[in-house]
Order: sequence, then structure tokens, then C-alpha cells
Amino acid sequence: MPRSFPPRPLAAGAVLLGLLAACGDVVAPVGQTAFLPGESVFDHLDRVRIDSWSTELLPPDVRAAVAAPAETWRLDAPAEDWKRRREMTAQEAQLAALPGNPAFWSLNLSGLADAPPGRPSVVHRGQRLGALDGEARIATLPGEQIWWDEDAATIFVLDAEAAVLFAVCEQAPGDTALLYGSVVDDRLLAAAHRPATAHGLEQRGTLGRVSRRALRLPAPGRLVLSVPLARVDALSVAVGLPDEGRRVEQGHLVEAPGCSDGVLVAVDVTAGGRTTRAWSMALQPGEGWVEATVDLSPWAGQDVGLALVSEPGPAGDAAFDLVLFADLRLLGKPRRLPDRPHVILVDIDTLRADRIGCLGAAGDPTPRLDRWANRRATIFTDTTATASWTLPSTASMLTGLAVHQHGVDRFPRGLTEDSLPLATVLSRAGYDTLGMCEGGFVMPTFGFDVGFDSYDYRTHRDPDWDRALEWVSERRSEQPFFLFLQTYMVHAPYAPPVAVGDGAPGAYAGVLAGHPVSWERVLAPFNEGQLELDEADRRYVTRAYDAGVARMDDELGGFLEGLSRQFSPDDVVIIVTSDHGEELFEHGGLEHGRTLYDEVLRVPFLAQLPGRRGGTRVREPTSTLDIVPTVLDAVGLPVPSGLPGRSLLRELPAYRGRVAAHRDGRRSIQFDGFKLIEPPPDRPDLEPELFDLQADPGEQRNLIARQPDKLRALRERLRRFETDHPPAAVGAAQAGEMDDETRSTLKALGYLGDVDR
Repeated sequence: MPRSFPPRPLAAGAVLLGLLAACGDVVAPVGQTAFLPGESVFDHLDRVRIDSWSTELLPPDVRAAVAAPAETWRLDAPAEDWKRRREMTAQEAQLAALPGNPAFWSLNLSGLADAPPGRPSVVHRGQRLGALDGEARIATLPGEQIWWDEDAATIFVLDAEAAVLFAVCEQAPGDTALLYGSVVDDRLLAAAHRPATAHGLEQRGTLGRVSRRALRLPAPGRLVLSVPLARVDALSVAVGLPDEGRRVEQGHLVEAPGCSDGVLVAVDVTAGGRTTRAWSMALQPGEGWVEATVDLSPWAGQDVGLALVSEPGPAGDAAFDLVLFADLRLLGKPRRLPDRPHVILVDIDTLRADRIGCLGAAGDPTPRLDRWANRRATIFTDTTATASWTLPSTASMLTGLAVHQHGVDRFPRGLTEDSLPLATVLSRAGYDTLGMCEGGFVMPTFGFDVGFDSYDYRTHRDPDWDRALEWVSERRSEQPFFLFLQTYMVHAPYAPPVAVGDGAPGAYAGVLAGHPVSWERVLAPFNEGQLELDEADRRYVTRAYDAGVARMDDELGGFLEGLSRQFSPDDVVIIVTSDHGEELFEHGGLEHGRTLYDEVLRVPFLAQLPGRRGGTRVREPTSTLDIVPTVLDAVGLPVPSGLPGRSLLRELPAYRGRVAAHRDGRRSIQFDGFKLIEPPPDRPDLEPELFDLQADPGEQRNLIARQPDKLRALRERLRRFETDHPPAAVGAAQAGEMDDETRSTLKALGYLGDVDR
């Protein structure tokens, strides 16, 4: 009999989260309900007391500068001093190509009289703009700072090294001034302030390309948690020390790495009036996250006080000693199964549906995935994505919202907590949440770490799914888990295929032989008409893509087989899908993000669902919008009524409108075997396209002149879909700042040549 998972209320800690923020310190009474194995301290922050708090985070010179009245200098920038740029770098061209911003302007700051040193802020149309800093939506270069005036549709970019201010807008930005003065580091001020309760300590901490839910604590500092150790015997913890030093330079706070002399972090246990140090280590900035498991077995069954402790380093200097405590789970031997099934979502970026054997691919391209699907999964044969590039499509996949609803429809926008991504919903229901991805457009910069206890976004193209299996198998928890895995294994650059000829390895000897099929070398030149590829070249490109599919099958197959050895089908929901496909010359181009044809919208969708027999084929139309409602339904959580997707555990209609969006405003809708690609209202130069997908699956014959009634009907259905599912009340967020490694990754993936892909 399959297990049943009826709807349950959220965990008590999740319900209380935020309600106690206005209260004083709370001390949990001895003898309260014991923790269950795997429960997170973050779900019980009302039981955490701030026992001591350092006021020495800022050294005297920084403290004095912060306390002093801000002295400011305002320098006007006349419109005639702005110079319109005729020759632009690739990044400048990206900015100038943004909707409504056709011109790129520059202003030489060194030419302004009496300009003091330091970075200015911008005053535009009489209003001071807030610098975006770590929340910039533009791919910044090192040393750049960005402002965005939404009302005036103007982007400002400061290149401090070159002393040049850039503006992207239609006309030279009049009524613009630069404001210099003492700069207060709001992050340091916030960190130095003692919050009313432990809820105020929570933040996301990013170290070594891993983003974690964390508690921040200065040194010296001490947090105490009352814990009845009835069923737990260890505490997992991850600690890190950000290198956030600052110094005062000519009235400004500037970054000064290396100001901290390190910290001592420790866990103390108090029982029977006696305090014992159970674990400690010296920690230095730059070490990233350090993980440990603290043995609590000597105090098994007792009511104890656990203390998270931070102390200054060997020099005794507490300046910039801001420790992050993450993970924080109480572990024990599970005595029962979780009350909900686990959830695993696997996103194989750029994987076409027609490359999967069980979805009709010729030959035997994915034998391991096919074996798993035929034994364990429901095979959905007609699934479409919501966009043809990663950022908006993955946002839909994780929120259940259509692109026009979540608003993450162009670079540089990102998800917010208020959009309630799947990780947030499951975390509030008591799930452990782990994300492992390969950077690019799914990194925390764009909000994809929201809701995850830990989000590992190391930029590599060899997924470490053995580590994911280890994490799954080594958990000492009665809590269910949500695991999100994403890989660019199939994405360009495609590695050279092993066999590149007509059945004979090495037979191909064209211009591409032995080279990866990369954005710079092949995709961009071909799409721009600068590279010609003959039939042999095109076969090489296609086989290089297919070689990535084969590598994916081997990696993913091993991972799924490992899961099958650990879990019964009813104990874990597994969904394998993709954010979009890939064009391989079908409409004259390569890669994705350029069109809304089926080669970039049709994706695989294989789902292991409780109570469903493996190998079942479902031919009714489905969408990646169905992921969130299906998961919530499968684990017994309520499905929000406003989501446009459907639970695939319920009866599906034979006909259904499925909508996708393009970055330039085009939208497509499929219904009843037809597909309409509708141009945006402001592009009268673009003609709508209408295809009969049954008679013309390759979408080569536009029927708008022959089928006016069908055109009107699909337009009305598209309008009704967008009306019935209005944009979410919470908008997209400003995306975060990119570091050099992330920029390098995006460049390798082809995304910095055309950021909106």
C-alpha cells in the first residue's frame, strides 16, 4: 500500500517565525518538548537567548567616522559635459540595448573641479539614488558601482578606477549631480547592533561559493539554546568568518581585507550547573565554511543548555570579528520515517525532449535514464517550458508562476522570498533544503538560493552527485528533505564528441575537428552570419551536443540508481526535467533564447510519484508550471489556488493552453494542436506566426493568412490566460553583484555576449 500524506499544518517554529521579533529575549523552560532528530535550530529561534554581545565590532577610527556628522560635497554635472559614445564595449552595448535605453553616455569625473577623493553617489532629477552595491542587476566589472533610476529609466555605472561615470538613457541626463561625503557601511552598522531577539541574527551568508542560512554573532558573543536531549546525540554546525574589514580613507570607509585576527568558535554544554566545552576551533577569514559535528552523547537524555560561542583571536582584537553559524541541526538515530516524502528536483539545463530514448529518440541515447523511468517514473510525453532561456524558465520551475507573473523576465532581475519559491514553502513545512547547481543564471545573485538551508553554486561542469548521495544517506534526521540539482552538462560549450564520423571515429576533418563547440568559436559567429557550416560541420555540432547527453545519462543514471537502492518509490518524489531545449539548425540558428519554437520549448518530464506505477505514459499536455503544484499535492501541502499549473496527480484535460515568453516581449500559446507566436504590441514589424503542430511539427509553414479564425481564437485564449493569472503582487528583486568567477562562467556559457539569454 502506498503511504498517504494528508495535509498538515506548518511546523510550530515556522508559524512563530517573525511573530516574536518584537519581543524580548526568550528563555525556553526546562522540560519542554524535545527536539526530533534532524530538526533545525532556525525553526526554534524563539528558544534562543542572546547571552552576550560585543560592542567592539568597529575599531575606534571607523566608529568615530560613523558617529561624525556626514560632510558632503555636491558637484553639478551639466548636460553638455556628457559625451555620447559611438564605439561601445560588449557590456556597454548590452546596456544600451535595454528597452527604452538606446544611447550610452559618459562623463569624465577628473574634469570636474574640486572633486574630492572617493566614490560619489548620484543625484538625478533632484533625488539621491541609492547605490545598488551587492544588489546590482547589471553584470558589473571589478571596481564598478551601479545606480538605477526606475522612474527616469536611467542606469548609472561608476568606474572608479577610470574616474568615469556612465549613463544609459535616451537623452543626456540633465539635472544630475554627484554627492561626495562620509560613507556609512550599513551592513557593519546593522551587524554591530544587538537585536531584540535571536530572529534578528538571521541572514544569508555566502562563503566559498556556498550560500547558507546563518546566524551572525560578533566576538565576544554567546547564544544559548535550551535543549532536552531525549532523542538527539549530536549537533551539526558550519562556521565561517567573512573578511569584511574597513578603514577610513579621507572621510570614506573603504574595503580593507585582513583586519580581523581571527576568532575562536566553540560550543559549550551546560548541565547540572556545570559548563563543559564540547567543541572549539580557531577560525580565520578566507577559510570558507568549516563543517563540524559536535558529539552530545555524554549528555543523552538530559535537559542541557547549548551555547554558540565566539571569542576574539590571538591578538584579542574584536574588530570585524563577525562569525556566521550555519547548518545547526540536532542529529540522532531516526526511529521513524518522515511524515512527508522527500523531494528531489533535477534540472538538466538545455536538454531537448527528443534526445531521451523513452520520449522517442532514435537509437539508444539514454539507456540508464530510460531504465529508471520504465521502472519508477511516469513519463509525460508532451511538456513545454515557460521560456527559452534559463533565468525566467527556472524561476517559473521553482515558483509555479508564469513569466509575466514573477517578473524575472530579463537580465538583471531575480527572485524574492515573497514569491514563495518551492524551497521556501517546503522549508516552512519542516523540510531540510539543499541546492547544488553550477552557477550561471541559477546562482544566488538572481535569488535562487532563497529558501535553501544550503545552496552550493560552485562553477563546474561535472556534477558532484556522489556528494549529494552521501548527504542523503548520511543524514541522521527524521525530517524530510528537498534536494535541487542543476547541471550545465548538456549546455554549450559542447565537448568534442568521441566518434565524429559516419560510424568511424576521426572521420570528420573539418574546421571544428577536435575543438569544443563554444559560444565564441562557433555559436555566436554562426548566428551572426560570420561562420559557414556545411553538412559535415553541422553533424559534428549535433554529435557534440549528443555526446553531452550521453555523459548526462551516465551521471544521472548512476545517481538515480543510488537513490533506488535507498528509497522505496513512495518515499521520495523525483522529477527530472529541463529549463529549455536547444536549437540545432532547425530554424537557421544554434543554441537557445532566440526563438519560441518547439526545439527550445519542448523538454523532458519524468516523475516518480507516490502511488504511480513506473513506465506509465501520459500524453495529455503538461508544463514545467506543473512542478510546484504536483510536488505540493504529492507531499500533502495545500496548492495555492492562483497558480496556473496543475497537479499531475489529478485528472488532466486533453486540451490545455500553455504559454511561454521571450525576452523581447513575444509570447507563445499552444492549444488543441496549434501554436501561436505573438509579437509584442510595440513591434509592428514582427509578424505573428501560427502553426498546425500535428501537420507541421517542425513549425515551417505560417498559417496566419489561411486560418484567421484560429488566430483570433488563440489570441483571445492568450489574453484570457494573462488576465486570469495577473502579475504577482511582489515584484522581481534586484539581482546581486557578480564576482569575476561568475562573470567568467557566464561568458563561457555564452551569456555575456547577449546577457538576456
